[in-house]
Amino acid sequence: MSSKDLANEPVSLVLAADARAYASGLTANREGRSGERIDLLARAIERAGEKATDLAARLAEFQAAWRERSGKPRRHSSVEALIVALPSHPIIKVATGQKLLGRSKQAVNEAIAVLAESGVLRSLTLARRNRAWEARELFDPVDEVERELATPDDEGAS
Repeated sequence: MSSKDLANEPVSLVLAADARAYASGLTANREGRSGERIDLLARAIERAGEKATDLAARLAEFQAAWRERSGKPRRHSSVEALIVALPSHPIIKVATGQKLLGRSKQAVNEAIAVLAESGVLRSLTLARRNRAWEARELFDPVDEVERELATPDDEGAS
């Protein structure tokens, strides 16, 4: 999936939540009433934007709490860099961390260890090689936003 697909996914969820309004918008567009289609898209973009803004604020709260739990890491430390990267990569391996952070294997391992010890990350694998960790706290808020976007708006999209 490309970054363009990811950027459009929330809007697609809103549009899919009210199939009747979406089909009506397509019909209106086909019949030369493009203003109706544009209005439908604008409302979908607005709703998706509001939910994305709310989610961003929640993720920032998680990051602030993680900083506290992990001992207030220095601004340019590997721990801080990993805290910044986790919302977009909630499941991470050392190799992925190296690519994301541009840091050594040792630095990423140490950052993961700090975040695992403070409960930010949880190991997904028991093996010593190719281990993966997850920031489990991130999944519920993202799932919640997706559910909300996939549910018709109270005001109705039509």
